[in-house]
Amino acid sequence: MKTYTTTSSLGNSQSVAQRVGRFCSLCWPFILLLIASLGFVRSATGATVTTDQSDYPPGSTVTITGNDFGSNDTVTVQVVHLLDIYDNDTSLAHAPWNVSADSDGNFVTTWIVPLNEDEGGATLLVTAIGDPSGLTATTTFSDSVPLPGLAPVSPPAGGFAIDGDLLANTPDGTGDWVSNSAPGGFVLYTNGTPVDSTTTFHFIDPYDSKSDNNFAGGDKVNDDPNTWSWTQNKVASKDDINNALVHITKDASGHTWIMVAGTPAVTPG
Repeated sequence: MKTYTTTSSLGNSQSVAQRVGRFCSLCWPFILLLIASLGFVRSATGATVTTDQSDYPPGSTVTITGNDFGSNDTVTVQVVHLLDIYDNDTSLAHAPWNVSADSDGNFVTTWIVPLNEDEGGATLLVTAIGDPSGLTATTTFSDSVPLPGLAPVSPPAGGFAIDGDLLANTPDGTGDWVSNSAPGGFVLYTNGTPVDSTTTFHFIDPYDSKSDNNFAGGDKVNDDPNTWSWTQNKVASKDDINNALVHITKDASGHTWIMVAGTPAVTPG
């Protein structure tokens, strides 16, 4: 192999191989620093934070999960309004709190959407910052206002539409008493049998019958119940209930809702 020699203006002679080797020895620390920096960028962007749903009604609980933070990090978590300040600086609901990550850098925590503040219709930002790792992650979720006439409960899937037609999925995606078509949920099969007989009840009362139980003497709902009395005879068609429905369910905050419906022998005009 041939070796070429150069002579500097100071009279020193160096081979090309020697000069390249000297250049590499000078640059190598910088290359290592660059590689280390790139590795830090990758780890700094590796942490994630997610919520168990993309949207929550007021009063519900948001489950927040963090992954790939530093081992045993103390992670500061905060939920605030995105873009608009609103009550970010005044509501305790928007104050940061700390949670401990496990040895793998993972954690789970919760946040409750305030019922009586200004979260309705808002987009909210979750920020999680690990210490001492410095790893940061963010995500967003919304707090949509329930549709008018829609109870935010489950089951049925899609909430419970209070619209008088008994059919799920009208409008699209809402739940109701009876199956119609996906994706709206339901609590009664089309034959009237409850999906879950421990929470949904279907009572059938005689109609157009002289043996039907009803109030006697023109009792009114605002009368003293102790004065009410019962009799058996045929009642007016508009008051003659044939099917009585009861469904017991909960919303995302654990509050119990009782849905009640009845079908008269004829539709009142």
